[in-house]
Amino acid sequence: MSDQTSTEWKKFRLTKEQARKAAAWWAERIRAPEYKNTTPEEDAHDPNAGMIAVLKSLAAHTKPDDIVERFRKNLEDALLQVEFWPGNDIGCDYHPDRFLYAVGKSAGLEDNLINYPWKTWMYFYPDRIEVTAGYGSAPVRL
Repeated sequence: MSDQTSTEWKKFRLTKEQARKAAAWWAERIRAPEYKNTTPEEDAHDPNAGMIAVLKSLAAHTKPDDIVERFRKNLEDALLQVEFWPGNDIGCDYHPDRFLYAVGKSAGLEDNLINYPWKTWMYFYPDRIEVTAGYGSAPVRL
């Protein structure tokens, strides 16, 4: 957890720029999802590597650009409507959470194992957005 001051523990809304960056980041993950369910140390011994390669190949051919763009626009609009507490998140384990599921559905994106990245989360704070992409990945500031 980051250093917190008492003023950070108030509800807040994303700025238009924050919402734009967050939505663009997710749109790129939807366009080309990663299926990381092992740590980098475990990757070489992952018994699912063959299945993951097939999923990546299928995902590359199933999402037209207009669906990805609709997803990006709908997510940006939805993020601007939410009041967040510091540390609130949206993301995917193997399927999207309710928030991303609703945005995806509104864009015409099905909830299945190939349309969303695995083990991927976005955390919101008043002064930053952090993301983790894949099992065991360290948070990175967006």
